[in-house]
Amino acid sequence: MSKLTRNLFLILLSLSILISDSAISQSRSDLSNVVGFKEYSKANQAVSAGKLNQAINYLNKAIRKNPRFAEAFNFRGVVRKNLGQTKAAIYDFSKAIKLEPRNSAPYNNRGISYYLIGNFEKALKDFNSALKYDKTNSDIWANRARALTELSQTKEAIQSYTQAIGKQAYDAELYKLRGDLYIKLGFFGDALADFEKALDLNPNYASCYLSRSQVHLRIAMFSEALDDVNKAIDLIPSNPDGYFQRGKILLKRQGYDQAIRNFNLALKYDPKLASAHHYKGIAYDSLKKETESIKHYTKAIKINAQMWESYYNRGLAYRKLKQYTLAKKDLKRTLELNPSLYEAREILSSLR
Repeated sequence: MSKLTRNLFLILLSLSILISDSAISQSRSDLSNVVGFKEYSKANQAVSAGKLNQAINYLNKAIRKNPRFAEAFNFRGVVRKNLGQTKAAIYDFSKAIKLEPRNSAPYNNRGISYYLIGNFEKALKDFNSALKYDKTNSDIWANRARALTELSQTKEAIQSYTQAIGKQAYDAELYKLRGDLYIKLGFFGDALADFEKALDLNPNYASCYLSRSQVHLRIAMFSEALDDVNKAIDLIPSNPDGYFQRGKILLKRQGYDQAIRNFNLALKYDPKLASAHHYKGIAYDSLKKETESIKHYTKAIKINAQMWESYYNRGLAYRKLKQYTLAKKDLKRTLELNPSLYEAREILSSLR
């Protein structure tokens, strides 16, 4: 997470890991003269003590005393968001924007709220508005990048992370997140450079080792991929992603039994990890144990009914077992979920 300057007017409240811990408020030398500041200050103290409901009460009093106190609305929005009252938080940020339309803080904070409820278009619009008034804040650029990522605007997201890095060059997370986007575009050299930088800044960054392992796996550097994933597991032994990734590497190296053991460990820590069941199915297919593979593709589908890959692989397994009716049913479902999969269409045609 990004580190923010702590002062009386910058309230730090934990938000989702998908977006920066950014609850930005402008510090003003004359704020102490504003009607309602006494209550505002008490709210700040209450937040520091973890008494969020008490903070709301003080901010309500501040706003009653001064209905044009934009910072009080912004602050109350931050506290409400942290209490899970997202719609109420959006109302407060909107009110703050109406009162002070040139303040970047409530735009950023409302953008975070929209992001967290999945309205990425509105989130992006707000982050763009925040940047109109403050182009120097790395957290806003990073928030914008996250929204762009969710909207599949990968190149634009990379550019936004680059802006964030230009303003905060020592934030390992920014390099890691940009590296993840480079993987999506197939720019593996750029991805590796970002992961190296992130790990220079934070040698204990477990998820970055996993990301670098993905690149090494994609370019068939299996030993390096395994080294990275082992480091990630050493750092966080209870993280299912580490065992899942190690299972995939071992699968590529034809270590099928070892791969299955790692997928089992992933499922121990996350029983709902559909992809682990799916890859267990692939491992059993490779061992020519179609009955076992079908069991695990079925488990994957029960967890994620949109997982067309499991329908497709299960259909192929049924075909090997000469259970053609079930094979056709799965291949038809595959094409419903992924109409462009030519292979499924060809195999289905051959079974008619």
